[in-house]
Amino acid sequence: MRLIPFERVVPDHRKIDNLADILVTEEGPGILSRLVDGALRRLAGDRDLRAEETTLYAACRTWCHSEGAPVMSSRALPLAPGNWSARPRPRR
Repeated sequence: MRLIPFERVVPDHRKIDNLADILVTEEGPGILSRLVDGALRRLAGDRDLRAEETTLYAACRTWCHSEGAPVMSSRALPLAPGNWSARPRPRR
C-alpha cells in the first residue's frame, strides 16, 4: 500500500465532518468492490488497466496544472504502474 500525502488545505466552509465515516457507511461496499476488482485485474495481468493508468495520469497532470502544483512523471507518481505491489512487472 502507498500513502499519498494530501497537502492541500481545505477551507473550513468546505470541510465535511466525519467524511471517512460517511464514505464507509454509504459507499463502503462499492469502494471495497472496486478495490478488490482492480487488484484481481492487476494480478491477472489485465492489459486494459494500462489504458486506465494512462487516463488517470493525464487527469492528474491536468489537475496539477490547474492547481499550480508540480507535475510528477508517471514513474514518480505513487500510483504509477509498478509501484502497486512488490511483484516485479514483466518487461515488454
